[in-house]
Amino acid sequence: MELEAAVQHDPSDHEAWYALGLKQQENEREDQAIRALAKVIDIDPDYRPAYLALAVSYTNEAAFEKARVMLGKWIDMAHGSGMSETETENVQAHEGLVERLIDMARRSPEEVDPDVQIALGVLFNSSEVSF
Repeated sequence: MELEAAVQHDPSDHEAWYALGLKQQENEREDQAIRALAKVIDIDPDYRPAYLALAVSYTNEAAFEKARVMLGKWIDMAHGSGMSETETENVQAHEGLVERLIDMARRSPEEVDPDVQIALGVLFNSSEVSF
């Protein structure tokens, strides 16, 4: 309720919306989490953590295509726009996302970013069902 009050007090606070979205995920209220996290992106399209959180919620709701789109955007924000036209066209392809995430993990093998591990987990978890 505290987080809901925070977003009502300041509806333009993307961090409050993000915190609310994560709390909704934690409480397994995926529809509400998706709405809150989508609001984050509406307010601040450059807020990268919201894309990964949305990918998790979409995967939990078996909306695998939407999850891939969010992961693709999350990866793009990490890599910038240095992809070829073919890579850009195939960014949501499962294999392409896996390759890009593994590439990210290999860049610092001594300490893999936990978000990269979460993203790989989302892809591999959903691959048994959808891909």
